[in-house]
Amino acid sequence: MLLVTRFASAGTNTVIRQNDNILDRTEPFTPSASSNGLNWNVMEAAQRKPASAGGVLPNEKLRTVIEYIMENLAGSPTLDQMAAIVRLSPYHFARQFKAATGVAPHQYVIARRVERAQDLLRANCRVGLGEIAFRCGFAHQSHFCFHFKRIAGVSPRQFMGSERIP
Repeated sequence: MLLVTRFASAGTNTVIRQNDNILDRTEPFTPSASSNGLNWNVMEAAQRKPASAGGVLPNEKLRTVIEYIMENLAGSPTLDQMAAIVRLSPYHFARQFKAATGVAPHQYVIARRVERAQDLLRANCRVGLGEIAFRCGFAHQSHFCFHFKRIAGVSPRQFMGSERIP
């Protein structure tokens, strides 16, 4: 019995595996009457790139997602929710969002939460850090303090102290 398996490779080369012997053919594979259409369709799909893969999220869609993030910072917007807004799969959305903004969607959300926390710290020094963390959508105060210091360079307490000094 002869077993023939076809694999697509880079360019126009086609690799054919025939009973554990690998043959490399430099001409493109064309389906013959003996080959079934399934192998050809799989090879053709593997060589084709989706239109949205590797692209940048269009400005209109980016603006829509950013508005959604800003409106729902306290509600923990998920990757699936953000992707659904622009009608992309979560994987493609994450890639295109990062290509457009330079950061992953989750890191963008955290940075916006820290910005909101800075605004609250400037406006209300009487509010506790736990309350600010809750208002900005962080799970707890230590999570908030970790990300605040990572992004702002100082702890929230130090930030509050530096804002009081004229």
